[in-house]
Amino acid sequence: MCDVPPEQAVCFATGNVARTHDLPVGFVAEGKPADLVLLGKIQGSEGKDVLGAIACGNIPGVGMVLVNGRLRVWPRSEQTPPPEVLPAIERGHP
Repeated sequence: MCDVPPEQAVCFATGNVARTHDLPVGFVAEGKPADLVLLGKIQGSEGKDVLGAIACGNIPGVGMVLVNGRLRVWPRSEQTPPPEVLPAIERGHP
């Protein structure tokens, strides 16, 4: 739809917004809220990976959502097509 690379478009929606509005979000860093969305290429997408899929104009599949470090959506969102590969949760070592 435009000549903006997909990784730059993601930055427009995350870190740049946080900096502009002085928000404590938008970055993966110590001391920041642990809000993460794990995306994946959907089945049948033209892209090779999630960034390639976005570049082709395909929507990404939401595989997992963490809000304040707590799992909120898993194994996948019901609002998007499933990602080709679902995120896995592994137990850490004590």
